Amino acid sequence: MATRTITRGLAGVEDLLLGDSALDATTQTRNGTSLAITKINANELPYSGDSSVSNVVTIKEAMEVVTQRGVYDIATDTGAAASYTLMTIPDNSTIVNAWYEVITAPTSAGSATIAIGVTSDDAAGVKAQTAFDDASFAVGYWDCVPDGTAANFTTKTTAERTVVLTIGTAALTAGKIYVWCQYITSA
Repeated sequence: MATRTITRGLAGVEDLLLGDSALDATTQTRNGTSLAITKINANELPYSGDSSVSNVVTIKEAMEVVTQRGVYDIATDTGAAASYTLMTIPDNSTIVNAWYEVITAPTSAGSATIAIGVTSDDAAGVKAQTAFDDASFAVGYWDCVPDGTAANFTTKTTAERTVVLTIGTAALTAGKIYVWCQYITSA
């Protein structure tokens, strides 16, 4: 049985020598502690140093932050007071960061409001209901509630959900907005 030492790489990512078949049934050392490795390849890594098969997780599950972009565009979506699907996120997902870019500022003949949220789980968790003519809907990039700080993450989804832009109170007569959400999915 060989011994390999895991060293800290850039940005705290550890060099696991992924895909090295010689790592099967190998002991690795991290910070002076031996960690038995039962299985490791390009798709799986041990979780918490435990060698039991039940604690093997995929790299995607362990490390992936997914970024999706959705678009609200009055040219293809109506401006009616309603909810418009921007993207779909999986069950057990939490939006950890979000932002939007206003390409065409929204206009309305009434007092329209705009909110961005997750259906059923966090209706205004991305951007609270805000008047269409608020400064945060001027052309440019804008932050949302989830900003990478744990206290501002959205509620974890309880099923596959859609992220929606909701127009309330009155219709929009113009507007184009790109929305980006970064989320993680856990078991």
